[in-house]
Amino acid sequence: MCDDCEQTIADHLMHGFTKLREALHGGRLPRTKGGVVVREMEVIHQWVTSPEASSTRIDAITPLIKKRPHPGEPAEVRAFRAQCIHHELHSLEARVRRADAKSRGAATRPERDLRTADWSRPLRDDPAAFDLLLDAILRVRHGARDLYAIPADLLTQHRLDWRSGYRLLRRALEQLRELHPEFHRTNAMIHLDLPATELTDSPEDLFLREEERQEANAAIQHMLAPGPRGLAYQRLLKHICAATPPQATELIPWTAAAFEITLPEAETLVRETIHRVATTDVDVFLQMELPAEA
Repeated sequence: MCDDCEQTIADHLMHGFTKLREALHGGRLPRTKGGVVVREMEVIHQWVTSPEASSTRIDAITPLIKKRPHPGEPAEVRAFRAQCIHHELHSLEARVRRADAKSRGAATRPERDLRTADWSRPLRDDPAAFDLLLDAILRVRHGARDLYAIPADLLTQHRLDWRSGYRLLRRALEQLRELHPEFHRTNAMIHLDLPATELTDSPEDLFLREEERQEANAAIQHMLAPGPRGLAYQRLLKHICAATPPQATELIPWTAAAFEITLPEAETLVRETIHRVATTDVDVFLQMELPAEA
């Protein structure tokens, strides 16, 4: 993630902690639009103010909150994660895009304007052309670089070939420019000049993936501690990351002998190490000089 993304996520997470702090200090729990107390906040409040909480170590709870939800975890951990992390990061990308659009004078909900505004009524006369136009506007808003990269399923839906779809979309864009030049500029053309790429992961997934990368990094650093076992781990990493890795039938027996463990244990160790290698930035560890094989 870039610095701006990290700061944006941190700001939203801080907003969740601020709500919790206000609830704890003021005693007024947040409520839904229907006036019902938010259940997760009630669970968190009961947990934090309980006698047991005074002897609970925060450093023991924090790793649980960072993990993905799983069956059997404490209710207070699940409530905290749901209310102070997931809720704050939910639909973050859409909110950031709306804020960015607003700052540039673009529509915060261009699809709504195109579907309901009086000025856009002529665009809706041709359903096929309108669907192509709406798709193009939303695609470039989400980082696509080509207005005319019409999805194949959309062409199939309207029984169009690419050439016919291209002509319809070009005509619709021209009509949009004539009807509302400013909307055309700020919601279509301006995006094509931005150095952006289309995002496929949610902000929460990016945040969790970064946590997993840091944990894997720490695990590999621990594995490579000085000593005979650390040297064995270095050789195992070298084998896994080789340009032509050995076959499992060779690597697992080698691992069993190197670590003096059983074959099933060696298979588990190899699988776990491969997962960590795939998760972390392991290149830095592979630059070290390894002793020659005995």
